[in-house]
Amino acid sequence: MDPRRERTQVALREAILTLATERDISSITVSDVTRAAGINRATFYTHAESPHALLVAVLHAELAASKATFAVATERAGVTPRDVVLTTLDWIADHVEAHAAIYRSGLSRSSGLPLWPLLTEHFEDTLADYLGHHPEFLPASPAGLSPALLATGYAAYSAHGIVGAIAAWLTVPDLGSRALFTEVTVNSLAAWWTGVATPPSAEDPAANEARRSGGNPRSLAD
Repeated sequence: MDPRRERTQVALREAILTLATERDISSITVSDVTRAAGINRATFYTHAESPHALLVAVLHAELAASKATFAVATERAGVTPRDVVLTTLDWIADHVEAHAAIYRSGLSRSSGLPLWPLLTEHFEDTLADYLGHHPEFLPASPAGLSPALLATGYAAYSAHGIVGAIAAWLTVPDLGSRALFTEVTVNSLAAWWTGVATPPSAEDPAANEARRSGGNPRSLAD
């Protein structure tokens, strides 16, 4: 890439992330971005159609880079679905924390930003690719359903749940602990994803006694 174009892209990225952290994207103009990036309007329009489109492109680029990192990390020898879940949740939490103000605004029901589908599609594609390469991790399938179809379905279901957990986490002032996000996500996933044993039967006296005495179900922190 031409060094000058690369410098402009870096300046635009920093400008839009800073501005979108400070206020709602709907109030940010092209002039705001060009002033912050130190470029003119003509140059801006060679890179993006609008501040809205620029922000989405910047976040998409970060997510795309993470997918490549994820692919390398999960192809190590001995990696299990549990490792995949932990790796994914750690990276997601880092990314959301870095852009908390943007996602808090962008994932709200009134937002005009397509951040919900942006995140959902990213997680769905990432998880579907992983399961497509590792069909041995899928649970037994009903007759007639291909591993590829199952991988797509499981990935889509999990992706929407992950984004829902992110949205719930973002309602916490200053985000607080990651526990809300990680625990909700882990405990909502099927056992084959996490390697965590399924909860004991309700008829199990020991399990009932543990619940009455304040015992907690096993989690990834154990």
